[in-house]
Amino acid sequence: MKRVIFALGIVFVFACSKTEVPVTPPVVVVPEEAIKFTLTPDNTNGAFLTSNDTLSITVNVSSKLPASGLIYSIELKRLDTPLSIIKIDSSILQSSLKINLTGLYVKASYSVSVTVTSKSTSTNSSIQTLQVNKSLKSSYDMLMSSQWLMIPSGYASYSIFDYNRDGIPDVLEFQGYDISVPYSWPGPFFYKNTGTSLVADNLSINNKHIFSSKILPGDFNNDGYVDAFLLTGMDAAGCNNCGTPLIPLYMLANQGGAGFKVDSLNYVGAWYTGCSGDIDGDGDLDIITFTIDHRNGLTNRVFINNGKGNFTVKTSDIDNLPFTDISELIDMNNDGYPDLVINDNTNTPPYTKYVRIFWNDKQGNFTLANATSFVIPSNMFFNQVLAYDFDKDGYKEIILSLFHNADNGSELQVFKTKDNKTFTEVSSQFFSDNQLSTVVPLQNYLVVSDVDNNGLIDLFNIDKRKNLRWEWNGTVFIKK
Repeated sequence: MKRVIFALGIVFVFACSKTEVPVTPPVVVVPEEAIKFTLTPDNTNGAFLTSNDTLSITVNVSSKLPASGLIYSIELKRLDTPLSIIKIDSSILQSSLKINLTGLYVKASYSVSVTVTSKSTSTNSSIQTLQVNKSLKSSYDMLMSSQWLMIPSGYASYSIFDYNRDGIPDVLEFQGYDISVPYSWPGPFFYKNTGTSLVADNLSINNKHIFSSKILPGDFNNDGYVDAFLLTGMDAAGCNNCGTPLIPLYMLANQGGAGFKVDSLNYVGAWYTGCSGDIDGDGDLDIITFTIDHRNGLTNRVFINNGKGNFTVKTSDIDNLPFTDISELIDMNNDGYPDLVINDNTNTPPYTKYVRIFWNDKQGNFTLANATSFVIPSNMFFNQVLAYDFDKDGYKEIILSLFHNADNGSELQVFKTKDNKTFTEVSSQFFSDNQLSTVVPLQNYLVVSDVDNNGLIDLFNIDKRKNLRWEWNGTVFIKK
């Protein structure tokens, strides 16, 4: 009987071993690393300031990248409205994202909200916010941001700016004329940039009986579209029997990119030059204009903007400067307020020529007592003034574009300062080839910017037909 029981016990053990289910070891779930990222630009030094219509931001994730990737959500808003200007969602496997946000057309405060989320774990998310304050570009700033374009020939003046807000700069032009024959008033010509070429654009305009010797682009009424203020002097040089016509100043108010409405400021003069910028620090674009004809009480004018494109005249020490045909508003001393840089001729023999810098008192006042000047050669005509800190010593060098009186030549001269009080000519230190045998390459506008995006600053004529460019190598300009 014991043997039988033992045998059954053996059978039972074998039977149990055959039917036993193996135990699966538990899967160890490794949690994702909490998402961390940096945002460039950031608000380390307060709200980010810009005068551009677009904002380039870079997101760099420093934490370990989830296997399934990330979702980047970016939203741009104006702080005075709950509506989104732009919202972008991007799902990628990369730990870095660079994107250009468009829509900062109006002077305002904006917020950019950036959220980075694991694609597989929605709770693994991080958010940062960037505050952006958009200011308005002065006429000089807009000139310096001009692109290299094949400007249609035959112009008397032109300006490059994005009038239809498609992100590509267009051209507004006034054609040349013969002062000895009646002017036909063809009005302005508009050229739309297609991205590959400029094509004639038939925009609506309510008055073609206008002309401009210099165009000041800017969003003067802060509606998000760039307007154009016209300096209307018509040059009678070369005609012995022609008088200099006196013409009102005009504003071309942009009508949503579809056309322009012409408004007159009803101040007549021979308006060859002027400039625009926020001279009083209230956030809008003011205008300074100069007439070379001071008969019958005509004077230069400082126009203060109320923020909506309405101007009132402010008296100033510069009202009666006798002969100024070049002017720009440039922040020469880096205090955040634009200073006034002009050429200034004495009104008595030997008619000495100066460059004069009127320092802004941070309230929009320019006085003769608060100015710096230096003499330039009297045997040259003034064409343009530029300023840029090429050698990065904290002081802007002044570059003058000059035409020779005696021949058809032209040249660039560089003046350097170490204290914003004394300026010394150092052209030979900056150029080995700053003199040209003709005036043509320097006619119209030179610009300082990195036109070829190689990290080196260029000095070039924005009319690409002129084929004139130098590149700054950190020590000297090299002709290209």
